[in-house]
Amino acid sequence: MLRLPDNVSSFLTFAFVSTLSIAAAATLRLWRGRALPMPTAGLYALAAIAPPLLALILAYLRVTQFDRSISFALFAVVLAALFYLVADRFDNIVPEAKSPLTRFATGCFAAATTAAMTLAFVMVLDRGYLTVAFAVTALTTSIFAVVDRIVLLRYVVAALGFIVLGRLIWDPRIMGADVGSIPILNWLLLGYGAPAVAFLGAGHLLKREGEDLAVRICDALGVLFAALLFFFEIRHALNSGDPLAPVSGHVEQGLLALTSLCFAYVLMRLDLGRSNPVFRAASLAFGVASAVQVVFGLGLLENPLFVSDRVAGAAIFSSLLLAYLLPGIAAALLARASRGHRPDWYVAGAAGLAMLLLFGYVTLEVRHVFQGEEITMWRSTGAAEVWSYSAAWLGLGLVFLAYGIWRGSKEARLASAALVVLSVLKVFLYDLSGITGLWRALSFICLGAVLIGIGLVYQKLVFAKPKSRPAAT
Repeated sequence: MLRLPDNVSSFLTFAFVSTLSIAAAATLRLWRGRALPMPTAGLYALAAIAPPLLALILAYLRVTQFDRSISFALFAVVLAALFYLVADRFDNIVPEAKSPLTRFATGCFAAATTAAMTLAFVMVLDRGYLTVAFAVTALTTSIFAVVDRIVLLRYVVAALGFIVLGRLIWDPRIMGADVGSIPILNWLLLGYGAPAVAFLGAGHLLKREGEDLAVRICDALGVLFAALLFFFEIRHALNSGDPLAPVSGHVEQGLLALTSLCFAYVLMRLDLGRSNPVFRAASLAFGVASAVQVVFGLGLLENPLFVSDRVAGAAIFSSLLLAYLLPGIAAALLARASRGHRPDWYVAGAAGLAMLLLFGYVTLEVRHVFQGEEITMWRSTGAAEVWSYSAAWLGLGLVFLAYGIWRGSKEARLASAALVVLSVLKVFLYDLSGITGLWRALSFICLGAVLIGIGLVYQKLVFAKPKSRPAAT
């Protein structure tokens, strides 16, 4: 720890009077020397801005050891007001007297105003409130950058974005663990929602003057904070108010996959409305993330077939609907909407993801009907349940076939064929020896009826030759 000055008041008085004197002299030189070369003007601007800010930081360190201090925050606010007054004077010069130097000075002092206000937030806030303050400062700075056409402030917005990004990398838990117990209406909404709105708003405003690094950073941080908001709100709601709980479940994994798919869809629509490379990359990333979530989260780690995660609710309208059916429908919509706008591998992957999720929902729901809440695979399986799998798979195959013909989807028709082949293999390899009596007969009857029906559909709708038109007479 640093030793306190022997006389704190004298130390502070000397620090501020000496540095403000240097700043005043440099500012006066800028005001009177409007024809100065730009490098020289840059040195004078640095002399007018840097000494007071550095003195404030060093005094804050010596006196408080970087602890919270309302007094020093008020000093920072006063300094910000002084910088703002100087920036306003340079900005309000009559148009015929303005020059590149005066616009440069306006930008420098406006940036110094933002820096001083940021210091005030640092001195008085902690936890997530500081991150929120930086984000709001970025939004207000972008407003001044656009309204007053101060290019330098765009770099200030970018710098604030990097500061917030560093804070997020250091600790993504913006508001910590104690965020309240009420779902949605808790401190997560402030800690992640406010920065998301602030950065998305800042990016939208800055786009009016052109696309640059500041716009990209704001868009990326806005999407990132919005995603973290949904992620932690889902975890908070499903873990009794603890977003950092070390447990999960199939409902949580399904809702996270559904959220990723929705983000992929919305960002794709926004990108198509106005080309945005950040939204384009983010939509692809969320699509891939949803696939990873489905394969590992729903397929392996939290699959109620493999772990003792109870299925809640009645048949059909159970927790499996949230975990598998809704994400499956969302993946199908994403595949349909992205056709022609995203790479072929992305469209095929989204379609395959939809097929897997819908297949998982149908299969697990059949087991839920027969087994109840506990559907782990080591429980005994009866003949009726075995037959029901064949019937459910064949029914789902017919649904895929109907959709494939209706929408001209090759992926849906291939999925239908794969389900039929799977049902055929199951009937011949398992049902012949695994079940007996009426259920074995029903397996063959259903399989035969479905195969005949599929053959007729392909004959009439897929392979049918167009009727020849009569010759004109």
